[in-house]
Amino acid sequence: MTGASSGGIFLSYRREDAAPYARLLQYQLSGRFPDARVFMDLDSIEAGLDFAEVIRDAVDSCAVLVALIGRQWATVADEEGRRRLDDPDDYVRFEVQTALKRGVRVIPVLVDNARPLRQQHLPAELHKLTRLNALELSYGRYQYDSDRLLDLIQRVLAGMGDLAEAGRSAQGEDDRPARTEDERQARAHHPGQAANPPGRPPDPPPAEVPSGPQALAATLTHGSRWLTVHAVAFSPDGHLLATGLEDAGTQLWDSTTGHQLRTLHPDATFWSEMTGPVHAVAFSPDGRLLATAGGDETVRLWDPATGQHRRTLTGHARGIWGAAFSADGRLLATASEDKTVRLWDPATGQHRRTLTGHARGIWSVAFSPDGRLLATASEDKTVRLWDPATGQHERTLVGHAGPVNAVAFSPDGRLLATASDDKTVRLWDLAAGQRGRTLMGPLMGHTGWVRSVAFSPDGRLLASASDDKTVWLWDPATGQHRRTLTGHAGPVRSVAFSPDGRLLASAGDDGTVRLWR
Repeated sequence: MTGASSGGIFLSYRREDAAPYARLLQYQLSGRFPDARVFMDLDSIEAGLDFAEVIRDAVDSCAVLVALIGRQWATVADEEGRRRLDDPDDYVRFEVQTALKRGVRVIPVLVDNARPLRQQHLPAELHKLTRLNALELSYGRYQYDSDRLLDLIQRVLAGMGDLAEAGRSAQGEDDRPARTEDERQARAHHPGQAANPPGRPPDPPPAEVPSGPQALAATLTHGSRWLTVHAVAFSPDGHLLATGLEDAGTQLWDSTTGHQLRTLHPDATFWSEMTGPVHAVAFSPDGRLLATAGGDETVRLWDPATGQHRRTLTGHARGIWGAAFSADGRLLATASEDKTVRLWDPATGQHRRTLTGHARGIWSVAFSPDGRLLATASEDKTVRLWDPATGQHERTLVGHAGPVNAVAFSPDGRLLATASDDKTVRLWDLAAGQRGRTLMGPLMGHTGWVRSVAFSPDGRLLASASDDKTVWLWDPATGQHRRTLTGHAGPVRSVAFSPDGRLLASAGDDGTVRLWR
């Protein structure tokens, strides 16, 4: 990777509980970052060298230390029965302690459902480790978890190397004619339009090109260029914009002026030893509540007008990735890695019911405009439709070749859009009698995972956000690609239209929200 040579990567682990994962990660890191030194104790230390000195020098030269924390990380004992972590010369303690002291970026990774560390179980020198957001790494979803870790490391190395903005801008200018030609060529083939099923004639050209965002109107920054913005949502009146951040905070913006109004953070309302990134934000239909949910397995309800914390909803057993209010505001649905959707009464905070059936984690949830259907998107490559009034499973939509990351209903409720790791968007016909038939072939053109989809308020445009750093606009009536919005420097995680349809917000790993008009 260009620019990665300015910093190495240190893998810290205990052989008793994380050695296989360390080996796999070493192999992946060496392949993805060939210019960065990947340090592991067994293979990186020559015979005759002082172990502690080599570790100190290696940590000092690294941009990031990955601390693989298994179930025995804090409890494993030496041959005399003493806990190793209590020994100042314990190598693992020495590695992490040195990195924290030097200011090296430390990424805790919980291996195979290891529990988060607690301060009372650690030496004082490692207390800071409990305040760092942790990732997870498990056998059952190793590819997804490791990809997420490697993406984060890439952002850290890029930040340390201070990738030249001028160089990237110049390259963008140089590539613009070629990119335009590439897009023309792509539209002449399959990318950028729906893939027609066998035997179906090509779609006729649209009679009218839908209006939609064309140019960047504003860029909202969040303090750090590489602070991931996971989610974005407009308030019902369009005046506020909420963004969910990697550092467990939620920021509220004036969507008209682009001014930051306030930051909602768990620490502002109560002390919490372990918080996580905010993966989902959703306003209630009347705008009086803002729901935020994320990696700490909780949902928090706020008064967006004052920033006051109203209540915390608990019950999920894993991180939460999706949240949505019903159109009448009487239900709040949350989707979690624990394979469940929970329905809540937002007025009282009472749990109403739990929906089960997905075989893997659930990444997104959405209510139909009339409130009669609830759609859920899962890592198990399926979308499920539910009756939220009864909790009954109505139908399973199958077609994506990879995990499904997002679902969105059209304003009239006749269409459901889904986005997937298979780099496609699909449209499903939910009209009476169809019960979820695919309206057309997959919408193809993105070159990375598609993370988010959103319909414009008039239903004439569909926006999709991807790891390929772009937002695509589609005509959902024909499946035709209308426009590509470029400018993000990293994967785009979330898109949302303003209620009047005049603005489109996109947010991603580059730490920005971009407003398109």
